[in-house]
Amino acid sequence: MVKERISLTLDSEVVEKLDRKLEDEGVENRSQGVERFLEDYLKQESVSTAVVLGGGRDSSCLIPLNGKPVIDHTLDLLEEAGADKIVVNTADPEVREHLKGEDIEVFFEDEPLGTAGSLRELEDDIEDSFLVMNGDVLCEVDIEDMLQAHRDGEGIATVALTTVKDASPYGVIRMKGDRIVGFQEKPEEAASHLVNAGAYLLDPEFLKRIPSKEEKREVDIETLFETLANEGRLNGYVYEGEWREVG
Repeated sequence: MVKERISLTLDSEVVEKLDRKLEDEGVENRSQGVERFLEDYLKQESVSTAVVLGGGRDSSCLIPLNGKPVIDHTLDLLEEAGADKIVVNTADPEVREHLKGEDIEVFFEDEPLGTAGSLRELEDDIEDSFLVMNGDVLCEVDIEDMLQAHRDGEGIATVALTTVKDASPYGVIRMKGDRIVGFQEKPEEAASHLVNAGAYLLDPEFLKRIPSKEEKREVDIETLFETLANEGRLNGYVYEGEWREVG
């Protein structure tokens, strides 16, 4: 890793606290200590793991949008957000082929597992909140701000929401404050103009809600969201960035 020399001017009391902290942790080099603290802080401000739902056997993830497949827009967003680990779950051979050579993990589903069922494989590796995004949707959400909202809330899942003029083709979200309290599936008269934007922040506890393979082969994430909404443990995050569904 290339090192770059910078100079910092700090308050003397801050320096004293820093030195005491470094001494307590057995760090002799002040520069190394500052670097470590900054790395820890930046990790807290971003998601370490992000999962892209790459669709079933005939997904819409490779439909061109603004000159490139829509899934590539999602991957670019995650890289810019500083995600340490990106996993794409897909049952589409063309998506798997498209991602060859990329610095990401691809979990290929030999059998359809559903949008939640494909997350089962992550349970042993997840220790903190993680991000899930649909690969066939352009969702330009501020991930850092959404993560802060998720941590400030009391739920175990937060759904990114966007507003549309005509909500009748979608599942409409009903909210009370920051909590999602219910859903209307493609209503003739919508209770709101808020719809699921296809990005979710989930706590590790969410994975324990997914039935085992022995219980049920396919599990959709929306089904679990309905249960969480009934328990008062599902939050919504409304954002104003671009949103387009291509599927």
